[in-house]
Amino acid sequence: MSCISDQADCKGTARNLGVDPEDMNDRLIHPSSTNPHSALAALILTAAQLPLEHSEQYSPTPTLSDCMPVLSAALSSVAIDAGCAYLWALVHAGAAVSSDEATLLIEVS
Repeated sequence: MSCISDQADCKGTARNLGVDPEDMNDRLIHPSSTNPHSALAALILTAAQLPLEHSEQYSPTPTLSDCMPVLSAALSSVAIDAGCAYLWALVHAGAAVSSDEATLLIEVS
């Protein structure tokens, strides 16, 4: 995924497609069962725009429980890099993980 390595290029791609951050968050929280590719694309673009240095003040939106269906799909597909990057951002932000979410993540990996 060359998109993840170049933040400026991904921001430009999102802007050219007319996709704003709120729209990407909405696609992560409410994935379409008829078009799952848009949710994975939103995850890739969102992960590409994560800050390189994680700080305690940064908190990814949406949270793990919000986007668990998309993350589980990403971790078992070609979007695994984006899924891992987003999960690490959540870990650095101190996201709480329920036992059900942890079990699903273990099963997927």
